[in-house]
Amino acid sequence: MKRIKSYLFLVLAAAFAFAGCNDQDDLQDEVDALGNRVTALEEQVKILNENLETLGTLLNMENMKTIKSVQTDNGQYTITLSDNTVLSLTIGVQGTAQKPKITIEDGEWVVNGKPMGVSAVGQAGANGSGYPEFRVNEGKWQVRFVDASGTPGDWEDVKGDANTGIGEIGDQIIAGVEVTDTQLTITYYTDYSEGTTETISLPIVPDLTCEIVTDDLLDNEGYLLMEAGTVKTLSVTITGGTPQLTYPSGWRATIEDPESDGVYELTVYAPAEDASATSAGSRVSANNMEDVTVRVQSGRYWAVDKVKVKIGSSEPVEPTYNSVYEKYEAEGITIGSYTLNKESGITVTEVTSDQTISGDNSGAYFINEGVTLTLSSANIKDNLILISNSIDGGKAKVTASNTFNASTETNFIAQGIEFTRKGILMQIASGKDVNNFILDNCKVAVNMQSQPGAETPNMCNLFNAHNAGDNSVDNIELLNNDIAFEPTSDMPGGGRILNFNAKKVSATITVKNNVFYSTSNRYSLNGTVCATSADLTRSVNVENNTFVNYLPVGQNMIRGVMTAQTIVTVKNNLFWTNVGSDRNVALINAVGGKGDATEAFISSSSVFENTKWYNDGEKKVTFTVWSGRIPSPFAVDPIDEEPTNPFSSMDFANGTFTKASGYENCGATR
Repeated sequence: MKRIKSYLFLVLAAAFAFAGCNDQDDLQDEVDALGNRVTALEEQVKILNENLETLGTLLNMENMKTIKSVQTDNGQYTITLSDNTVLSLTIGVQGTAQKPKITIEDGEWVVNGKPMGVSAVGQAGANGSGYPEFRVNEGKWQVRFVDASGTPGDWEDVKGDANTGIGEIGDQIIAGVEVTDTQLTITYYTDYSEGTTETISLPIVPDLTCEIVTDDLLDNEGYLLMEAGTVKTLSVTITGGTPQLTYPSGWRATIEDPESDGVYELTVYAPAEDASATSAGSRVSANNMEDVTVRVQSGRYWAVDKVKVKIGSSEPVEPTYNSVYEKYEAEGITIGSYTLNKESGITVTEVTSDQTISGDNSGAYFINEGVTLTLSSANIKDNLILISNSIDGGKAKVTASNTFNASTETNFIAQGIEFTRKGILMQIASGKDVNNFILDNCKVAVNMQSQPGAETPNMCNLFNAHNAGDNSVDNIELLNNDIAFEPTSDMPGGGRILNFNAKKVSATITVKNNVFYSTSNRYSLNGTVCATSADLTRSVNVENNTFVNYLPVGQNMIRGVMTAQTIVTVKNNLFWTNVGSDRNVALINAVGGKGDATEAFISSSSVFENTKWYNDGEKKVTFTVWSGRIPSPFAVDPIDEEPTNPFSSMDFANGTFTKASGYENCGATR
């Protein structure tokens, strides 16, 4: 059953000053009375809108609908049309509010004496343009118009004295209703203050029905969109007569009765090209150049329903937003595998200018492009989610006082953020856990740090969990980032992206479409993506990344004790180096398996393919997949060097590396 939806809501802002009122009961009575008035006002606004909707529909005589039935109950009328549209009409009483004055003059809606440019009455060969809808918002009357397809426009303040106060709303549009066995007559005010009225009469034909069923098939503008040259079949409920068809020029339609109790099949054939470009050759009425119309006749009465058709994609149109925060408000956002929406229970702040926050960090921050958010504490409490507010992927800046520290079970998630502080980005303290560590489209610089006992800086780590407990992280995702390492010598002690040291790792790890690079074309880094000497029991996916002067030499790209449940995927990665000495490079070190330090196990679902590398230096580099024992069924095969430089240009200072032709599907793809 079709129902015209009412887009009604009420927001009433009221301010009260209670002088010398100490009686709590009196105060409660005042509050209760206010609540009752708000409820009554809301219901009266709803009735006003329903009456306007009904009158606007019935005045639109071009629809050629008849009435199947009218039911009455204490002054409320439920009107069912021949296409099963249901309308409501309520006879109210005179009110006391300063309310908008609604009139119909020369067939046009007029509000407070201002012609609205919207036709109320259908003229010959043309539908009415819609009907007005009202609300009370923050103590003011507002109006918008709902067009003939049911799409509402924008709310606008009503001009004039109606916005000087709010009282009780009376019925100033419907003067009376008369129902007989064969006819519905509605008397409506054309000018309530003057008492002038007009009437509209429509026949009641109980056994006449014509309803095209279009549930979930129409776009936001009410069109049935079809690709050129395609065919669609709709159901039509018909009683009381034989259907007739009209359809636009260039289109074709047929209707057949498959003997299924009055449910016909309407088949619509879209033209091979846009109908507007074809010549007229079908049965077309004067005003339905975009309508497929079904008419059913019973004596001198007609029941009509129609569906607007247009050449176009039936795929839903993606909404457009001016900011990421606006998208969050409307539908929520996804960062990697994490979804943030209003049901997440996280406090959200929009940062529109440079701002400093003190104390432990918690909540989600939408930061405008070019704006810097300064965090005076690096401790994370509960959740810290940092998001660039640019819908086009522009960066926002975050400055932290130190390395971010997980102080409780937490999420640390960032998207579109340039972290201006250099050094270890995040670490987990003993006894703490992290649910998600996700970086998407971020920019991070990691400089050299000194390990305990070292005389000079000898490590460059992005993420440290070596002081945490076993299995302290559930999920890690590094996606589309630029991660710069700043070594001060060739092949320093270590440059680890994810450092677990001797801790067990049960996290799901995804490293995809990143650029990891040394900021120097002189120094190469002894790097690793994920390093532990303990269990590595879940999946590690390293795919489509670019590594520039970042080689897995002594540490290997992925290292850990692997079982038959460990799935490792390494594919489509691109390496470039000009290392200053001979080196052996290996991607995977599957440390000895359970109960046998000489045996390694790894899932046969693991994938190792399409690793490409190029040596721009004079020293010898040997590149293999495996280091140490090779688990069955895998074999050791050296990876051949690329004969030519895979980069057409390289900018180490800014981390911009442009790939040459032929490497589109290898390395970071952006």
